[in-house]
Amino acid sequence: MNIIDYEETKQQGSPDFPIEYYFLDHRHIRYVMQLHWHREFELIRVLAGKLRVFLNNKEYLAQTGDIIFVSGHTLTRAEPEDCVYECIVFDLNMIRGFHQGKAAGYLVPLLAGDSELVPELHPENTPLYKTTVELFETMCAADKYYELAVCGILNKLFFHLLSDGRIRKSEKNLRGHKKKIVASLISWIEKNYTEKITLADLAAQSGFNEKYLCRVFREFTGQPPTEYINRLRVERAAFEMSTNRRSVTDAAYESGFNELSHFSRTFKKYKGISPRKFKAQINEE
Repeated sequence: MNIIDYEETKQQGSPDFPIEYYFLDHRHIRYVMQLHWHREFELIRVLAGKLRVFLNNKEYLAQTGDIIFVSGHTLTRAEPEDCVYECIVFDLNMIRGFHQGKAAGYLVPLLAGDSELVPELHPENTPLYKTTVELFETMCAADKYYELAVCGILNKLFFHLLSDGRIRKSEKNLRGHKKKIVASLISWIEKNYTEKITLADLAAQSGFNEKYLCRVFREFTGQPPTEYINRLRVERAAFEMSTNRRSVTDAAYESGFNELSHFSRTFKKYKGISPRKFKAQINEE
């Protein structure tokens, strides 16, 4: 699986079929979903365990069978608890382009950010739930000609979302200047996390003073900038050790840590295990 990048300039799917499926368990680099945002819409389905999902820093606890709908331009992160989950990320224009006139107009408020999806959907015997599950299963199987099926299912999905009243007006205060600054900082950190980053650097990027920057960053992410950066570095180091079989030392330095002792303390803080024990467990698999 490919990682889901932060402010995603990454193409989801292909230009003529802009939709991508991801399966995430403890071996995936984005198992702990770091804060990110993209203009595309996203669906998250919990297959087992629990997943704490934060949308614009509002928490939703998703359990086995639950589905989370994420509107475009939403600051999103997630913390799994013995969880296996899957995601679908897609450009809404892929179905809007099939329609003219009134049918296309139903989707315009969502694309413009004037409307948003109601996030939580619990397991229930409804057409909406069944259609959402059908989309996940079709994307996962990717059988011959599945692209035709996916487009039809997406149209049916948004019909049910509208019919069930699960599209509402956006909270405009979450689309203001501060949110844009935080989103830009996330993109900048993603590109520079292997280098030394100070609060002064982040303040210079944001145009805020350091104290105000920390307050705004925490408002939208639930954590101070330094903690966000350390979490990101730990997840990347874990990925390098588990997937690319890098040594503990190489993974630490390549992920932006300058001292092994600091890396070990930080890794254990967020993973609950030392990097050497983590590496040993990976080698046993």
